[in-house]
Amino acid sequence: MKDDYLMTGISEIIKTRARSLGITQTDLANELGVSIGTIKRWYSGNGLTLAAVDSLSKCLSMSLTEIFSMVENTKQTFSYSRKQESAFVQKPELLAYFDYLLRGKSVKELSDKFSMSDKKTTQLLLELDKLDLIELHENNKVKILKEGEPVWTKNGPLAKAFKKEIVNDFLIKVKEKNTAFYIHDYLKEDLPKIEAKVKELKDFLAYSNKRAEKSSEKESFGVYLGMDKYAWGMDKYLK
Repeated sequence: MKDDYLMTGISEIIKTRARSLGITQTDLANELGVSIGTIKRWYSGNGLTLAAVDSLSKCLSMSLTEIFSMVENTKQTFSYSRKQESAFVQKPELLAYFDYLLRGKSVKELSDKFSMSDKKTTQLLLELDKLDLIELHENNKVKILKEGEPVWTKNGPLAKAFKKEIVNDFLIKVKEKNTAFYIHDYLKEDLPKIEAKVKELKDFLAYSNKRAEKSSEKESFGVYLGMDKYAWGMDKYLK
């Protein structure tokens, strides 16, 4: 099943944490009011729901965010060289093309999808070959030289060129009915509850993203979420 890799990773983290704390399966079963059989299934990655992971994490003094972060750290990633990032900034279509190759699209699929000529296809492939991102063989056969998820260099050419553009593009295109920006006054006693709800949503978003990573049915969405103190003043208009 598409979730197996995620649940296996989570269950391994849970087992390791429990062992380090000296917490047995019996302890967990008693604490959560479930059977030993249920704990054993969870330990094998079967039947693990978000609610179950949340309950286990609390018994083990962990947060969902911490667990998902640990799963994330097990995922293979790579970084582009500065030369590669600079080339992508100068020619964004090269980045777009390589991104599709990384996601498993074939040269033929891309040619068909974008009605790309043989000349254009060969040109892009030759440039990627020169950047040591692929090995180009006869008949445009390609061996990709990178594995995993690309991570842009912090404050590097790609981040500087595209991150602001990505955020602005999202905010402009998102439908008004799907956005909400509130400036409210709150009581200090209510803030922990609000922050807990925000955290709960962030945890679920991380969980959902993990579930979708290896699915062919996934779709890309943007979520803009934040909470901080804010005071809007008129003083700036008097200067």
